[in-house]
Amino acid sequence: MKNKTLRFSIFTLQILFLIIILVFNSCGKKWKQTTTVDFQFYITPGESSDFLQFTAGEMKIREIDFSGDRKKGGGVNFTNSISNGAILNLNNGITTPLISYDIPQGTYNKINLTIKALDEDPSPSISLYGFYMEDSSETIPIIFEFHSGQNFNVSGKTNEGQDQIVLIEDKPATCKITFDPNYWFDTVTENLLDDADETIIDGESTIVINETNNTIIYNLISSRISEATKAVFQ
Repeated sequence: MKNKTLRFSIFTLQILFLIIILVFNSCGKKWKQTTTVDFQFYITPGESSDFLQFTAGEMKIREIDFSGDRKKGGGVNFTNSISNGAILNLNNGITTPLISYDIPQGTYNKINLTIKALDEDPSPSISLYGFYMEDSSETIPIIFEFHSGQNFNVSGKTNEGQDQIVLIEDKPATCKITFDPNYWFDTVTENLLDDADETIIDGESTIVINETNNTIIYNLISSRISEATKAVFQ
């Protein structure tokens, strides 16, 4: 009788142990399941002042770093180096090639992103286009060109501005990253633009701001260019 009881106890323990393993493996697989997150890039709409307006922009990036801290399932970290760089159309959010990642599901307490601008190309890594409106109501085109590499560090938020972001398996999400040239140009005064050198482009007088043209204005902008970036998960 004792042997039967002992065999039964051992068999029961084996079954329990097997159930624990199955549950553990199931939970582990659950947190490895992913959802597709599309990344889109924009410039902040609107006017930075009564005399400046931005209408278009383009950025080239070479790498995105993702770091996420989850409640369950462990942290998620990866780096995506983009061969030959990606071109971001800051008007419509479209990237070439498209930037999309399969990211493990879960409740993220925090997500940090680093977007690294391409600095190995003779063309600008960031280009902005807009208008300067003089007192005379004359409109002068503005082109801003940034040739240096730059890291944009940003924390992901929800639409409500919360840090906690929930990604659910097979429920696609979007990360909308917005750059703010309104903030970049905030210290550029009307007097500086009045005194700016102008260049004839396609037969039109244009204010070009880069490392060799209107450098005082360029330095003011470039000192703020890594700031005021937002990333909203939807």
